[in-house]
Amino acid sequence: MEKQIAIIGATGLIGSALKEHLKKFKIISVPGRSFYDSPESIARKLTDIDLIINLAGYPINGRWTKKRKKEIHKSRIELTSNLVKAISLLDKRPAHLISASAIGIYEDDGLYDESVTDYADNNLAKLVINWESAMRKVKELNVKLTVMRLGIVLSRKGGAYKSIRKIIKLGLGGKMGTGKQGYSFIIIDDVVRAIEFIIDKKIYGVVNLVCPEPVDNLTFIKGIAKKLKRPSIFTLPAWLIKSIFSEGSILILKGQKVIPGVLLKHNFRFVGNNLNSCLDILEK
Repeated sequence: MEKQIAIIGATGLIGSALKEHLKKFKIISVPGRSFYDSPESIARKLTDIDLIINLAGYPINGRWTKKRKKEIHKSRIELTSNLVKAISLLDKRPAHLISASAIGIYEDDGLYDESVTDYADNNLAKLVINWESAMRKVKELNVKLTVMRLGIVLSRKGGAYKSIRKIIKLGLGGKMGTGKQGYSFIIIDDVVRAIEFIIDKKIYGVVNLVCPEPVDNLTFIKGIAKKLKRPSIFTLPAWLIKSIFSEGSILILKGQKVIPGVLLKHNFRFVGNNLNSCLDILEK
């Protein structure tokens, strides 16, 4: 019998690509906004689902106003808590929940894999810790859990790469702040392939979805500029970034260098092994 997979957040950058990729399964798209209804109403949308992939989350990039911070929290922690409550009401529960998380949980110095449990002490990390805590309650319902800690997802169709590429094409590219902050990224092709791999191989626990070779901000920008044959001579100073993005500046001025230890251990083959190979795919 064909496996039924519910994707929450199927209209986003990852969800749209994933629906196209997972053609061997029956995909049910469930709007994220419906997860603020009653648990009973949510449960009806998940009847006879074998596996749930939760990709919902209000965009985190931008100035962190009070309204944005509320939406960021609500779309991650509240939505996930409502999902777990709904699953608890099902007679037939899904065997597996795959839920998106973020590498922002890690410190911004050193090199980290999934074995690390000493996390950063800032608002972004605290958000991710609370988000993952809400996910983990599903294990009390005998549902297997995979926590996908995503790095910067590179795609020509949206996200950070599309914005940065546009700036560099105009000849206005350059480092942000010191340029030394870590940049852990993954091409969209490898995101969808890794999710399929996690399903097929039944990989549970924390999985970092990042390219095996992280870089710093300066290397990242210079690599794109070189590929596009454009200069990258400017510097966006930290004080200006903080004035524009307030608390959201942490996403630009702080970064993590993370490696995909679990995927490498399971012999997952990346098509984007490093920045150059990712750019070759994006700019072909």
